[in-house]
Amino acid sequence: MKLTPTRAAFVGLLLLVGVIQAQSQSVIRGRVLDASTNKPLPFATVYINASMLGTTADGDGQYQLTGLPTRTVEVVASSVGFKTLRHTLRIGNEPVYRLSFALVPDVNALQTVTVTAKRTGAYDRMVRQFKRELLGDTPFADKCLITNLKSVSLTVSDGQLRASATEPLVIENKALGYRLYYDLTYFDTYRRATHYAGTSRFEGLTSENAEQAERWDRNRQKAYQGSVRHLLTTLIAGTHEQEGFLVYKATFNAPANPDIPIAQMANALPTNPVRSDSLVTPATLPSERRLFSAKPLEVFYTRQRAISSPYKAMPYPYSLVYMPTGKAAIVTTDGWIVQPNGLEVRGAMSNDRLATLLPADWQPAGQSDKQPLPRPAEGTVLPPDSLINAVVTRWADGQQNATPSVFLHLDKGLYATGDRLWFSGYVLNPATYQPTVPGETELEPALHVELVAPNGRLLHQWARVREGRASGSFRLSDSLATGTYRLRAYSGADANQARPAFERTITVVSGIRVRAEPKPTDVLASVYSVDVQFLPEGGHWVVGLLSRLGIKAVDKQGRGIAGTGRVLTASGVDVARFVLNRFGMGSVELTPQPNERYKAELLTTAGQTIHSLPVPDSTGLVLAVDAVTDSTQLRIHVRAS
Repeated sequence: MKLTPTRAAFVGLLLLVGVIQAQSQSVIRGRVLDASTNKPLPFATVYINASMLGTTADGDGQYQLTGLPTRTVEVVASSVGFKTLRHTLRIGNEPVYRLSFALVPDVNALQTVTVTAKRTGAYDRMVRQFKRELLGDTPFADKCLITNLKSVSLTVSDGQLRASATEPLVIENKALGYRLYYDLTYFDTYRRATHYAGTSRFEGLTSENAEQAERWDRNRQKAYQGSVRHLLTTLIAGTHEQEGFLVYKATFNAPANPDIPIAQMANALPTNPVRSDSLVTPATLPSERRLFSAKPLEVFYTRQRAISSPYKAMPYPYSLVYMPTGKAAIVTTDGWIVQPNGLEVRGAMSNDRLATLLPADWQPAGQSDKQPLPRPAEGTVLPPDSLINAVVTRWADGQQNATPSVFLHLDKGLYATGDRLWFSGYVLNPATYQPTVPGETELEPALHVELVAPNGRLLHQWARVREGRASGSFRLSDSLATGTYRLRAYSGADANQARPAFERTITVVSGIRVRAEPKPTDVLASVYSVDVQFLPEGGHWVVGLLSRLGIKAVDKQGRGIAGTGRVLTASGVDVARFVLNRFGMGSVELTPQPNERYKAELLTTAGQTIHSLPVPDSTGLVLAVDAVTDSTQLRIHVRAS
């Protein structure tokens, strides 16, 4: 089993196989002996692997473990100067189990001589690499301290780093609130692959105050979310999609060489979603399941964003789960791997190392209250509230990190070199679409406005924001060339976004001055064209379906113009009428008929003009949205031809 920094196989954690839930009163009793003398070994440590359940043998080597669950556990016995011994025990309905250990003296440990010398820079780099590979590359790793690092021996040969320890590593995890005793049995890393294994025992740290205890609880939840344990728990329960996982059966086979990037294997978007009941089958014990897939599983965790996904259309943490040995893994119903049987994980979830390791007897908040949703029978429809609530929840989550919405209005639609481009901007709260107010955000009170020429030349200006409004201008130099320019605007919160909050194009003509704006007294006398747009709601105007057309009319200066109008057929029949407000905005509802063409007759202060309506589609869908009595709700209508 292999483990790499970014596309690693999941090894060390898979070997931690003990699982505890205090649901049973089964007891394990036994004795720890010295195998060389067959005499009792006093004060040896006996514990359930990867749990907080452990004890110390008495002076006669006797021990007792209580509160065991009905499932497979791994019992570990260790003592300084002796080799650690493990025994897998399947706990059934028997109240008492007897298990004794005969520990063999560790000759290498007894002969170890500690030599203190000045540490070189090369050795320090080896230590940093060892800690990074063992603890993981996560923020929690920075909060972990190996208190007995001097017990670790590191060697390197031809780029391959190996490590061993004369005693269990003691790791204080200040992020999760645990002291972890990790008996390292194997560790080596070479190039992009790391192999490590061991047994673990947890002790809870004492919190300094209630705030620290709450922070530990939150961090434990974060460590669980999106982990292998989280995935397996939800796969067994059939709730993986509700918990944010998308699981697909891959069309390729995972290569044995971990140096090959996953991106080279994944050529097309996955299209074969996996049903959990096709992967999971019952095992011997009621609390265990068999997990098997002949093809690798591509896993996305949609509750987070990531740029390392091999699919640009699916920017989520990506992992590859596969079983190269062809054997099923044995997994408990709460997601702990009892027998990995070669199960490997590459990608995002392989970064779960010791810094994010949780005891097997830890349970996520509220897990006992969650019940798997029943699979609906064919032909039945789930209540709509579940989908609506999911949409509302995702929208609310998105608003927490949403950046302000930005809009710009310009004084014209066409500019000549030498003109001054005037703009008026709005900076709106993304949740309420109301102007931002002082103190509502920590963002800098400025709007960045940029004018980008076709050759990439950039003009930049800061406009001060007051109560959600900003204004300013650019002077268009006489040296500018004719072309299409891009006007962009964004706030300080958009600095790390892929594109600006607002962007539009404008046309600049070199050497031609746009006629000065007419005085109000000259408006009726001036003769100029009116630009009218007809915009179907939802984007499509379909024959035989009642649709709402938005209407926008502006003059050659880009200002809205008021007026009235009517819609006529090709034969001149009046079928609808509309009114445009002072901003040149209006709408009309109309059902287009087959083989019919429509035109609009518009009367404004500029006179009467005729405009053709777009040709309706023969088939398609139309969308209509109406506000209901409660202003926080919308009624959406979808009609099909």
